[in-house]
Amino acid sequence: MKKEEGDYKDGKKEGKWVSYYENGKVEGEGYYKDGKKEGEWVFYYENGKIELKGNYEDGKKEGKSISYNMNGKVREEGNYKGGKKEGKTVWYYDNGEVWSQRNYKDDRNDGKWIWYNEDGEIRNIENYDKGKRID
Repeated sequence: MKKEEGDYKDGKKEGKWVSYYENGKVEGEGYYKDGKKEGEWVFYYENGKIELKGNYEDGKKEGKSISYNMNGKVREEGNYKGGKKEGKTVWYYDNGEVWSQRNYKDDRNDGKWIWYNEDGEIRNIENYDKGKRID
């Protein structure tokens, strides 16, 4: 069973909180304000390496979010606004080359979605408008 440590204020999570895997290693840590995630949160793989770093405002993802592979390299980086993907998001191969990039508006594909081969050559392009493919 997972374990969590932190404080409550008026029955809601408040201040720094840490959750742990069953093996005792930290799974995630960050802050709560009035029972909602607030500020930077960091989540870890069981081996202790960072899996995800992201920010929260009023319990929703906000701003830049970066996820990492088990080898410590960036897997995905993108932005959130009000808990929804917004703007450019990029995914990477294990070798660090871009695998895919796309734009989001209000959590839906919007604009070009480009896939690349591991050598950086464009493999495919699709176009979207408000989540619907238009080509």
